Amino acid sequence: MAPSERGTRPAEDPASERRWDPVELEIFWSRLIQIVDEGAVTLRRTAFSPVAREALDFAVVLLDRDGGSVAQSNITVPGFIGTLPRTVRHFLAKYRAEEMAPGDIIITNDPWMGTGHLPDLNMAMPIFHRDRIIGFAACSSHLSDVGGRIWSGDSREVFEEGLRIPPTKLVNHGRWNETLLDVISANVRVPNQVLGDMHAQVAAMEACRQRLLTTCLEYDVDDPTSVFHEIQSRSEAAMERVIRALPEGEYASALELDSLDEPLHVNLRLTVRGGRIVVDYAGSSPQTQEAAINCPYTYTFALTMFPLKCLLHPTLPNNEGVFRRFEVRASEGSLVNATFPAAVNSRHATGQYLVAGLFAAMEQVAPDLVVGDPGAPASRCVFSGQRPDGGRFSEVLLASGGMGAARFKDGLSCTAFPSNCGISSIEMIEQHSPLLFHCKELVPDSGGAGRFRGGLGARVVIELLSERPAMYASHMVRLRLPALGRVGGLAGGLAGLRLNSNGRLPPLGRVMIAPGDRVSIGTPGGGGYGRATERDVERVMHDLEGGIISPMACRAIYGVDPTTGSRVSDQGSTE
Repeated sequence: MAPSERGTRPAEDPASERRWDPVELEIFWSRLIQIVDEGAVTLRRTAFSPVAREALDFAVVLLDRDGGSVAQSNITVPGFIGTLPRTVRHFLAKYRAEEMAPGDIIITNDPWMGTGHLPDLNMAMPIFHRDRIIGFAACSSHLSDVGGRIWSGDSREVFEEGLRIPPTKLVNHGRWNETLLDVISANVRVPNQVLGDMHAQVAAMEACRQRLLTTCLEYDVDDPTSVFHEIQSRSEAAMERVIRALPEGEYASALELDSLDEPLHVNLRLTVRGGRIVVDYAGSSPQTQEAAINCPYTYTFALTMFPLKCLLHPTLPNNEGVFRRFEVRASEGSLVNATFPAAVNSRHATGQYLVAGLFAAMEQVAPDLVVGDPGAPASRCVFSGQRPDGGRFSEVLLASGGMGAARFKDGLSCTAFPSNCGISSIEMIEQHSPLLFHCKELVPDSGGAGRFRGGLGARVVIELLSERPAMYASHMVRLRLPALGRVGGLAGGLAGLRLNSNGRLPPLGRVMIAPGDRVSIGTPGGGGYGRATERDVERVMHDLEGGIISPMACRAIYGVDPTTGSRVSDQGSTE
């Protein structure tokens, strides 16, 4: 795996180039967004599993014929946006364009070619117009099960983590690969959900293909390559302008991870120079065999580029042009560029931590742009067992912590960043499994205090109603190290994990739970921004009345008397 990579420029094709005026470009761009949004809605409405249908753990992307991303759906996991172009290029390396035909669909879940772990299935469909590939529709979606030892954080090698599918044609010239479907069905616990979600992915890409061809015919465009390149070039130019406005230099930060008892760290050096940003993770801890927290380079690149893009130009479209302004370097064999056959099930436990190190470095560059650390990595839990009717269930609970506060607003509660996943639907999980949710509530005082407050974390309590034991697996971090605040803001609350009243559960592992057992999961709060004593009194009292902060925090942290709503002086009297 290359230790350094950036977005690539498409091959030049003068015959396909066309000049686009701003009005034409805006209209065509809007149509492209509609195309991928329709694909995402198709996937969501036809998916079988709650993790895809409710938590929206998927992405739909339109790419040019070289594998460069052009447009993403509004319902999309940003990590997949950064990985899908690399996946399609792997497909092109195995199946040359001239070997592809209308109706082909290529898939893989290889972590080093896809999103970084096996549960995510990546697909791409070449789009032909007048006997020529004009682009690709691609999507990635998290499957309910991929075999192996259950999706958990305690594996030691990728071989334990499930079925690994190399780049393979799922559909060849319009004919489904029934042998591959049989192999997948025989290796997963819930084949109906898995195969149903795979068909939903295919339907999403087919919707994109049809709508792109309709758009090309409507606007008399034989080949949309020119508009794709124009969108990418304008995005690159806009990002370059923003980066050139930053002070040039090198800015370092060090990040400690609380994933294991052994000390692990990620070092990074962020260099701003010449309208580009280079992030180098040299000196980070080597990959480990103690837990499945190793992160392949594909995921590291995506989870480095996206948070920086959000800070610098949040409204800019995500596409290949933006990627060209960033370069990510990481030593092979490290936590952030793990090599085969490292265990990678919980790669997000490292990859989503990177945002904290990036924000710490960016605080030195542009403190007005940064926000408090988010309550990430997001908590991921799996319950798997047998239903009363004898069927199998495997449910993934996605629970998010709070967002960090910005210099002008409070952080959002229970909102995933940088993963962008939704929150698993309680009703749908209860419908498909013998699980009962006793509560799902915000945790007061879990948002880091500041002039603007971090978003709150949540507490969820789940009981197993089945008459048989079930497997519980978790991917939980931030049990010891909270999300930090910025510019004087305080840290958010910690995550929590408990079995029944006081039993312990492995944060990165799996265990059998008995009928009637209750699992209590707490997600971390986001960090605050600015000093808490500078927070507007009306905001403090509003939080108090809403149960967001406690009377003790109101007085001791924010310096406001909870009874009178007056500022408390250093001597303890009210002003």
